[in-house]
Amino acid sequence: MKSRIVFFAFLIVFFLNGFSQVVVTNGLAHDFTASQGSVLKGEIILYNSEKSIENIRVYQSDYAFYADGTSIYPEPGTLERSNALWIDFSPAYATILPETDFTINYTVHVPSTKDASLTGTYWSVIMVEPVVNKNETVSENSANIVTIVRYAIQIVVNIDDTGEKKIQILNGQFVKKNDGYVLELDIKNEGERGLRPTLKVELYDNTGNFIRDFIGDCFRLYPETSARFKADLGALSKGDYFLLALIDNDDIVWGSRYTVSVK
Repeated sequence: MKSRIVFFAFLIVFFLNGFSQVVVTNGLAHDFTASQGSVLKGEIILYNSEKSIENIRVYQSDYAFYADGTSIYPEPGTLERSNALWIDFSPAYATILPETDFTINYTVHVPSTKDASLTGTYWSVIMVEPVVNKNETVSENSANIVTIVRYAIQIVVNIDDTGEKKIQILNGQFVKKNDGYVLELDIKNEGERGLRPTLKVELYDNTGNFIRDFIGDCFRLYPETSARFKADLGALSKGDYFLLALIDNDDIVWGSRYTVSVK
């Protein structure tokens, strides 16, 4: 599909590293494209790399995130575009032997609706976390601190090629940091389809001569979520500049123009 550019006029990893022994080996996001009524099967593969047994529990949650850095994990089925209630998984608890793989199997039953069609992207997360022995918990007089870290594996279902793709730039800032400058854009997905845009910036002088381009952050954006995208422009000489910020989702590119001054 040919890319198209839409311009806006403006003036101006929740995922932690995992618990010590167990890692997810087949990714923290599982993406499917399917039609209504489809039955999808997947697996989460874990590996216990140490010589000790690890006990885990598995459960579901909804998931959303915002440009101010906050993330929420409501009860499964809470968010409008949650697919948590479509998903069955097994087991809910498991013991993983040392230096072995372990598989969590899940099935996604995409609803078949007659009156109202499903459109765009639906998602939720399957959580995997260690079961901590009560004897390992922290007491006031103990220096033994146990950190519980969990994985959130995103299960994403896109309904065929449906769903509007639409963004809004909530805020744009040209910020001086250390010896350089950074363009920060708070971008919200206002459409129905999940996006994975990359922020790209083209820098021009005040006469329109191209200087160079920059590649910034690339984040997932689910409908009604937002993120702060940053592009490091490095050190700039004094003067006026023209910035063209491109939010590139491969099949569609949005653009935003900025005029900035370096004193």
